[in-house]
Amino acid sequence: MIINSNNMLGLAYRCIGDYYYNKFEYELALTYYGKSLTLINETEIQNDKTEIAYLNYSIGRCFYKIDQSNIELLLEYYNKALDFYEICFFENEFENDKIIDIVKTIVSLYTKRKKYELAIDRCQKTLLINKTITSQNKNLISCLNEEIGKLYGIEKNNILACTYLKNALQLKPYETQNDQMQIADLNASIGHYYGENNENDLAIEHSLISLKIWEKQPYSNESKIILFHQNIATYYRRKQDYKLSIDYLEKMLEALMKYGPISDIENDGLKKLIRWRYVNKIYFVSAIDYFTERLIIHENIDQNEIEIANLNNIIGWLYDKVGQFDLALNYCRKSILIFEKSEKYFEYALVLSNLSVIWYHKNDYDKALQYCEQSISICMRRKCKDIADNFELLGNISQHFNEKTLAYNCYVKALKLFTRFTPEKDMKRVNMSLKLIN
Repeated sequence: MIINSNNMLGLAYRCIGDYYYNKFEYELALTYYGKSLTLINETEIQNDKTEIAYLNYSIGRCFYKIDQSNIELLLEYYNKALDFYEICFFENEFENDKIIDIVKTIVSLYTKRKKYELAIDRCQKTLLINKTITSQNKNLISCLNEEIGKLYGIEKNNILACTYLKNALQLKPYETQNDQMQIADLNASIGHYYGENNENDLAIEHSLISLKIWEKQPYSNESKIILFHQNIATYYRRKQDYKLSIDYLEKMLEALMKYGPISDIENDGLKKLIRWRYVNKIYFVSAIDYFTERLIIHENIDQNEIEIANLNNIIGWLYDKVGQFDLALNYCRKSILIFEKSEKYFEYALVLSNLSVIWYHKNDYDKALQYCEQSISICMRRKCKDIADNFELLGNISQHFNEKTLAYNCYVKALKLFTRFTPEKDMKRVNMSLKLIN
């Protein structure tokens, strides 16, 4: 009777713990789960290993919600829970969601401590036990393979990472949209690790599968789609298949134009003279990758100096936008060495303007003024109309030299040119600079 009483009371405590957990009152839930586990342990019968596993899991979850800093304590309860679930796998056909959550949490906790080998060993043990029973759960086995694959990926063991991730992929269903996205993510990871191992054909194969799934979704993750095109272009370039590499770089640019707030992109053959304003940093970084790939291809295929100079100038401009000014200077200097010997006056003026902006951002106003004046001089001689940016920059530089009248006149000139050639947002910026002077 005592045993039955303890069991009944233990079950009642567990139900109260569940109630408080679902009400997000984790301290109270922890108290009742603890009481339930103590009563079951005191009976010394412990027939229901599933109940003991659940209580350890629930206590672990409460500690996780309250404070994640005590990793050792969390691992203690999650590992105990998994140990008891492993003892009675054949009885726990309906507990696999909990087991999957436990496995992922244990991996996450070991990963935080950079104990990847311990995480792999834990998953391998569970995987081995599951393989010995007749009622194997495909979702659980897939999850274990995926976690092991990711851990090997972190350890830079790309071959084993691909092996386990492909094992996980084979067991994934393809029914719901969520299933499809999991398959897409697995293929993306496999493609990445094959790419890291320079197995470009396999990297392309899996990346394309993932890309096609993503493109069919009613919603799109633009950064992933852009990254897929960029990666596939890289794999083709490594294979020296420059035609397909260029095709995917063009698709990457299309994705940038589709998903990013990008305006005024001029196409002139292979040359992309871009004038992007107010673009999120992720698009600048992707654009750097895009144009760097194009530069490598042109240096290897036709060695057209003007195209190479244009690309160096664009890359320098983009590096300035993400605050890497020394890299920006390096690329623009390569560009100017070519343009100063050519008759491409507009492009030469554009590089000078970019150099002026870079030196301005580096707070070297003397050099900024030198390059800005050179750019304006060429534009005026060659009757280039699109020099509003130069006058705005000259106004900004003049303010640093306390030349307020000159700055005012430059902003007025810039405003007139912006009114004719560019969107309203540019005029608002210049008008704000005028108000600050007044």
